[in-house]
Parts: sequence; structure tokens; C-alpha cells
Amino acid sequence: MKKRIRTSTKNLLLRLYSFNRRKKALIKGRKSSLKQARMLKDVDPLLVKKYTTLWSGYSKNVNIEWLKHCLYVTGESDFRFVPFDIYNCCIEPVLNNKRFLKGVADKNFLDIFYPEFKKPKVLIRFIDGVFYDSSYNRINNQILSEKVADQQLLTEGSKFILKPATDSGQGKSIELLYFKKGEFNNQKNEPVSLIDLKHLINDDFLIQEYIQQHECTSRFNPSSLNSIRVYVYRSVKDDTIVPLHFMQRIGTKGRITDGEVCIGIERNGSYRNYFIDKSGNRLPSLNGLTTDGLGKFQFTDQLADLAVKVARKNIHSRVLGLDFAINREGEIILIEVNNISIGIRKTQLSNGPLFGNYTEEIIDYSLKNKCSFSFYFDL
Repeated sequence: MKKRIRTSTKNLLLRLYSFNRRKKALIKGRKSSLKQARMLKDVDPLLVKKYTTLWSGYSKNVNIEWLKHCLYVTGESDFRFVPFDIYNCCIEPVLNNKRFLKGVADKNFLDIFYPEFKKPKVLIRFIDGVFYDSSYNRINNQILSEKVADQQLLTEGSKFILKPATDSGQGKSIELLYFKKGEFNNQKNEPVSLIDLKHLINDDFLIQEYIQQHECTSRFNPSSLNSIRVYVYRSVKDDTIVPLHFMQRIGTKGRITDGEVCIGIERNGSYRNYFIDKSGNRLPSLNGLTTDGLGKFQFTDQLADLAVKVARKNIHSRVLGLDFAINREGEIILIEVNNISIGIRKTQLSNGPLFGNYTEEIIDYSLKNKCSFSFYFDL
């Protein structure tokens, strides 16, 4: 009886969750793609048929507008673009076991899970209501300011990044802090204490060093980090790890967060010939830069090697969106490991179909295996 109640409740909530996610994804997709889809009036009927047939195992009503949008923006004639409602509800929960993902993606634990990779230096961690230093030693509130003042990172005028530990998508709640006259100041030059930040963020967070980035990324926009997103897939057939796509994430002028604009990068380091803005529009230039004069990105080989090494440690995830930065010295810095609700829209608009030649094996696998479920029930 107890088992039946648990199973029935789980199945009901899973259906509601999947319906809600798919509805939101379809609405978002239609809003962003309708204009571009209308501009592409003539679509090869055979291409459309292949697209609907490919995804028919998941839905009888596959979003054709999304295909038109992708074809219009990328200029490709490929039917393997992944609908993001199907990806969110039917593919990612199969490839990535959701019961284990939140903790692995927690930025406060990158130093524990990935000690061999270079990461931003952390000044303070706030975990489950407790302050810790960079080495996970507890800091009592009474000596918090004194303990922080001992840190070598704190020099007059130094800058830091404040970010939530588990959910900072789209630059959410990320702030730039300055250390002046023995205290932190926000961008409005207002003093803020760590206790203030505790109530402001209202969740786990960390304060880490501000990375001075390499000229190859700072040229896009000097105020944001302009990280590189690497999409990685571990094959369901033989566990071969493949870097699928490279994408430069760029902030708009004056912002400290990136991702508002993106540009795809080929495996050989060549940039694609257009930028993508947050609405999915194709841009020929950005901040005075044209794609013709960008040259080649010189770090794709190193990024591919590091991405494969990170992916090997994520046994519960077969698809990852890894964020890296290049510092001023040309060192690659691991910023985030994204394994939940990995954004695929801009990636496909920037680089083409998400899974490429692996699309069919992923479809076959995800249709034959159950979605993982992340809700916990104590029944």
C-alpha cells in the first residue's frame, strides 16, 4: 500500500511537472521564433516531414516554428534540431539522473569535486546558514569581520564577485563588490556587510575573486567575463565523451554578467559569421566588432581536453554545459558545471543541431528508458 501511494504520487507529479515545463517551453519558443519563422516562407516539405517523423515518438504535435526559426537563423538545411520542450521533459531527465545533480552543480563545492582544475579563488562561502572560509573552516559571526580581514585577497580597491551557489542562471543575483577601507561596497558605493548579504541573497552563496580576463575575450565587452560554454556528451553506447559545441557568451555594454549575446565557435577555433542576441535574432556585429575581423579562438583544443576530464567525473550526467573563462595569463578557469535545465536554444541557433550525429542514438535511448525524478517523498 505504501509503495503504491508513493508510486502514484510520483507519477502524478511527474505528469504535472512535464506538462508545465513543456507548456512554458512552447510559449517561450513561439514568442522568440514566430517572427523569424514567418520570414522563412518556403521550407522544404521533405525537411519538415523528416523533422516531425524524427520527434514523433515524443509528441504528435512537434513545434514546426522552432525548426523554421533554426533554419532561418543558421542558414542550415538540417532536420535534427532538438525541440527544447522535448529536450527539457524527455531527454535531459533520462540522460542526467536528477536525484544526484543539485549537489554536484553547487559552486561552493567545485573545490572539493574538481581539486585538480584551476578555479576562481573563493574568499567566503555561505552554506546552510553558516559562513565558511575558502578551506571550509567555519567562521563564527562574532569574529567574521576579523577573519575576513586576514585574507590575502583583501587589498584596498580589490574587486569580488558575489553569486548564488546553486542558481545563477542568466546572471541572476550576481553582484560586483569592492573592498574599500576595510569593508565591502556594492556598485552603488554603499557599504554592505556579510550579514547584509546573507539576508539579501536568502540562499547559499559565495564571494570569489574577480577574474581579469584574456584580451581574446575582453575585446567583446570588458565589463563582463565573457565565458566559454562547452557542451559535452557521454555516449549511451560506449561512454565516449564528445565535446559537441563551443560558444562564446558575451555581456552587453556595462553589464558584469554574460550570456545576453552569444557567438558559436567551430572546433578549429573559427567563429561563426553572426552573433545571437537574447531574443534569438541574428546580429552581424557587436560593440563595434564584426565577425570578419575576429580571427581564430586559440583555446579550443585545451578546452576540449579539460571538458572531457570534467565530464569523466560526472557519472550521473551524460550531457553537460561547462562554463570556462580565460584569465589574463591565458590560463583556463573552470567557472560552473551545469547539469540541470541546460539551455540549448542559443547553442543550436549559434552552432546547429545540439546532438548532431548522435541524435538518433539519444532518441532511441531516451524513448526506451525512464525519466529520472528529483522530488523526495518520506512516506
